[in-house]
Amino acid sequence: MKLKIAALVFVLVSATSTAALAIAAPSGAEAGANSLAMQLIKQVQATYNKIHSIHLQSTLVISAMGHKEAINSSLALMRPNRMIAKMIESAGSNKTTWVICSDGRRLITYSSDYGQYTAETSPTDISKFDMNSTGINAMSPSVQLTLSLLAGGAASQNAFKDIMAQSAVSVSSQALDGVDYRVIAFKPSADQNAPANSALEIWINSKSDLLSRLVMNAPPAKMTEDVKVLSLNQPLPASLFSYKPPSAAKKVAQFTSPEQQSEKQVAARYVGKPAPDFTLKDLSGKSVSLSSLKGHPVLLDFWASWCGPCQMTMPIFQQLHKDFAGKGLIVVGVDTWDTPKGFGAWQKENGSMYTFMILIDPAGQSQPDKSIAGTLYDVTGIPTTLIIDKNGIVRGYLVGAHEKQSYLDALKQVGIE
Repeated sequence: MKLKIAALVFVLVSATSTAALAIAAPSGAEAGANSLAMQLIKQVQATYNKIHSIHLQSTLVISAMGHKEAINSSLALMRPNRMIAKMIESAGSNKTTWVICSDGRRLITYSSDYGQYTAETSPTDISKFDMNSTGINAMSPSVQLTLSLLAGGAASQNAFKDIMAQSAVSVSSQALDGVDYRVIAFKPSADQNAPANSALEIWINSKSDLLSRLVMNAPPAKMTEDVKVLSLNQPLPASLFSYKPPSAAKKVAQFTSPEQQSEKQVAARYVGKPAPDFTLKDLSGKSVSLSSLKGHPVLLDFWASWCGPCQMTMPIFQQLHKDFAGKGLIVVGVDTWDTPKGFGAWQKENGSMYTFMILIDPAGQSQPDKSIAGTLYDVTGIPTTLIIDKNGIVRGYLVGAHEKQSYLDALKQVGIE
């Protein structure tokens, strides 16, 4: 399964709270670290407020359970509202997957995966760009953060608030290749149920106060993105902000991904119908059938130890299990397309964090065409999550990693809220 940036970055939000930027008054060393972090963030923000033009490139390396993917990005911006950002898959194809371009008059967002583009009037200023748009959210973490810093104001605060609240914060000095950096590290607190050793590091160049590196650790996934500034506060040619989508691309009002279209088609085959029954063994070796769980609403998730996005939803499912087991909800995770070695390593490092039911699909990674996920539920990508009512009828079919609210909304259909 190909690792998706948005899904991997998602863990940094799901592992932390969405409280306000201001940190609740800690004491002692924690208060000192938070104060230093806030001071440094304000200093960095002041630097970006003074930037009138910037051109940079970044390389994001994603690794998980022996899989590795490298993605290149670029960003050029000239105030008030000229901007172009690109994301390029460097593994094999060197294909440009996303482009956002504003020439000052027209804003175009193009997706090669979707074969679609949107066109609208450019906002009059970078501060008025929609930082939650599909295109910007598809960009690499450093590009998103840089754009938020350049936009300033609420956009910049929102970029930090999710990772500041309910995290252990530290500030340190680091040297790399002869360059000095100040590093702000965020580690989710224990009650966030994040994978062990989860952390986010923001590396700031001590001399320039510019973002230079992001390190995101969410075992078994790790991402490191290095940023290289090519030009700062220098004139940029107008031709740099010119972009025309491929002639074969379809202009749309809103993007609809092939995955979304496929998900709707597959969901239509299952929603409103009895969930296909199966029997698998749990971690103690006991056989458990899906039909034996009738009388309870069930959240059924297909996942694997090597799947980065799967690890990001696991803490959410643990929290749902904790919150709603008393209301009858049974959470079942089926480990599929996996290897005994991979699952064993995952269980040793993370297993104690999860108390919901985990079943093992014996087909494993070597026989995906014989798996329960593929043969009974048409699963082609993981995580895939089904919501089943107490009568065994499928009420929801979700593909990919989603925010907690999406699962909460789906559970309402089976009386869990």
